[in-house]
Amino acid sequence: IVGRAGINTVNEILTLHKKAVLIPLPHGQKGEQKSNAQLVEKSGLGYYIDQDLVTPEVFIETLKKAEELKITEGSLEYIMKPTENIIEVVESVVSD
Repeated sequence: IVGRAGINTVNEILTLHKKAVLIPLPHGQKGEQKSNAQLVEKSGLGYYIDQDLVTPEVFIETLKKAEELKITEGSLEYIMKPTENIIEVVESVVSD
């Protein structure tokens, strides 16, 4: 999947365990798309590129890296811990 990093897109990537390359919108309420993209990367399901760093070369290189990802049950361990994830999100919002 190649796309932005809105919460619905990220939810589908995590639910369906799809490989992804995300380019989060640089402007938002509090950088939520970048946080969403970081969650996908942390889960092992993909990578993100900051919009201002996207070039054809970087994009192709990142696509190749994503294609090589090996999706296993172990790589999904992070997203399978909902309580810990919720606490992490709440703490990040409170600290901002």
